[in-house]
Amino acid sequence: MIVRASRRLGLGLSLALTLALAATPVIGQQGPRGGQGPAPGGGPFGGRGMGGAPIRDTAAQTAVGSATVSGLVVVEGAGTPVRRARVSLAAPELRGGRSVLTDDQGRFTFNALPAGRFTLTASKSGFVDIAYGAKRAGRPGTPIQITEGQTLDDLRLALPRGAVITGIVVDEHGEPAAGTPVRALRFVMQTGERRLQQAGQDQTDDRGMYRIFQLQPGEYIVNAAPRNLNVGDARQALASEIASLMQQLQASGVNPALPQAAAGQGSAATARLAQLQRQMATYEQEQPAAYAPVYFPGTTDPDAAVAITVNAGEERAGVDFRLQQVPTTRVGGLIVTTTGNLPPATQVALVPRSASGTSTVPGLGNMMARVGGDGRFSFENVTPGAYSLQARATLRDATTAAATTGRGRGPGQGPVSQVLWAVTDLSVNGQPLPDIVLTLQPGMTISGQVRFEGTATPPADLSVVRIALASRGAQAFEMGGLPPVTADANGRFAIPGVSPGRYTLTATMAGGGRGAPGRGGGILLDQMAAAGSGSWQLASAMSNGRDLLDDPIDIGPNQNLQNVILTYTDKVQELTGTIQDTSGGPTSDFTIIVFPAETRYWQPQARRIAATRPGTDGRFTFRGLPPGEYRLTAVTDVEPGEWYDPAFLEQLAHASIPIAIGNGEKKVQDIRLAGSQ
Repeated sequence: MIVRASRRLGLGLSLALTLALAATPVIGQQGPRGGQGPAPGGGPFGGRGMGGAPIRDTAAQTAVGSATVSGLVVVEGAGTPVRRARVSLAAPELRGGRSVLTDDQGRFTFNALPAGRFTLTASKSGFVDIAYGAKRAGRPGTPIQITEGQTLDDLRLALPRGAVITGIVVDEHGEPAAGTPVRALRFVMQTGERRLQQAGQDQTDDRGMYRIFQLQPGEYIVNAAPRNLNVGDARQALASEIASLMQQLQASGVNPALPQAAAGQGSAATARLAQLQRQMATYEQEQPAAYAPVYFPGTTDPDAAVAITVNAGEERAGVDFRLQQVPTTRVGGLIVTTTGNLPPATQVALVPRSASGTSTVPGLGNMMARVGGDGRFSFENVTPGAYSLQARATLRDATTAAATTGRGRGPGQGPVSQVLWAVTDLSVNGQPLPDIVLTLQPGMTISGQVRFEGTATPPADLSVVRIALASRGAQAFEMGGLPPVTADANGRFAIPGVSPGRYTLTATMAGGGRGAPGRGGGILLDQMAAAGSGSWQLASAMSNGRDLLDDPIDIGPNQNLQNVILTYTDKVQELTGTIQDTSGGPTSDFTIIVFPAETRYWQPQARRIAATRPGTDGRFTFRGLPPGEYRLTAVTDVEPGEWYDPAFLEQLAHASIPIAIGNGEKKVQDIRLAGSQ
């Protein structure tokens, strides 16, 4: 019989795992047939985006086959046709993809299509984009397998209406806060971690009203970030005008430092100067204030915000809140180095932090300040809260830069030789912090060697390999990443200037050779290409007995990482199969998930965890999984990225098929759903 287990998710949605259990092992019977090619199209979690697609099918100019795909776009729930919806078809065989608009009956047609595996999506203003076969908005769709000359004329896409969040924003006096930007931030799963992502925005009108539409169903935090015109801004304007008047008086021979002499001139400029100086003295006695970013229902603390849950097509009104003025202050100080020489173009940023010490709300923006020649910097109008004060300076190889000047690279544009960094945490409570000292220190270095192992001929010049670090999770230091480095001809490499943080090591090869497995919404994409006389894949990155492709790299101050061995191999693993329903026919109504048997690999962004939707023929493919012991299962619905969550994988483990994938093995593993007995 079919057994279903479910649990309540963070968004209040129910997830059903489909487990096929029977007296005979009908789930996961290995078929006798040979291997299956990878699914083209960049993976089944979406092909080409909607933006920039042509508004009509250009098959007449790009006819490459004889297949036809047609269908109907309707309103989800109502079933009524959607006219002038944009329908897009994407596949590697279609250069640039194709796009058409539905007619008055909601129908669409694509002609002259080649055989292949296609992704079909639909969109229209006021609705939420949907992929063919997706369980709901935001979920992956089903790839469409088309053979030469085939006609598919009954495809149906149900467009869900977007949800709406609307309300009124007022100021501290209860008056409408016109022109205030308001954002809706949706909770999403990203590589197994629940995070906020901006989903929509609006600006209040003269009534203080906003309306954010076309939202996916889900859970949202609503945030307003007012544009401040406050005492601090007025003080800066006054200071500028006072300086200008003083320059005018000095140019006319009047000493503005002697008020009696200046007044004796009877000049309007001297009278204006005196007025501004009195006004400035008043401002100096006042505590400057500004509007802080505020979250519904009216808190400046994002952790205290109340989440709003909306369903498809729902309009949630009454999400009203009041802005708050808070005291502001000045934060400043001095940047120094151990050598006493301040590098040019030193950057300094004030980054808002949460109580846990990491950034939680996207889009608030870091405050940047200029660093003077004397190393001093300042931030004005800083609102209370927790911050990270960060400084960064990039040093480049002046010799290389000079040698390449005139060949497309100017001075100061040579390769990075070192990155200096400094960071300290601050708590701002309205009192000035004018004398903070940041000492720049050299970044750490990760170095090692590239090797090739296999039967194919490796590249003669190993400088085709580029190595890079990608930030992993929330970072304590957020002033930008490092550019990739290129190995030398013998495969030696060094990444200088690494600031403290957690990273993933990646590598790519010129000409399309693959480095670390690609991840598109959790799918391992096929990115293999020829390099030298064979196809190569990065198999491991070993350091002190640890594979850095499986474990994150934690870099702390003064912690260099040396002797990292990057090994490429031409032995590529492949796992293919077909999922069949209770009658033995192919089905595409599931998401196939493969994950390692060892729980220590259950980590965000793990290369051993992957998910895919089977095509309309029931076929699925995973390429590039490292050799090892795995579990394979199928679920009816899952939020993208949730397969990295260890708690979720724990639920899947007892209803999955154990499989082992050997080095270079092409594994075939079918899944057969069992019916009621």
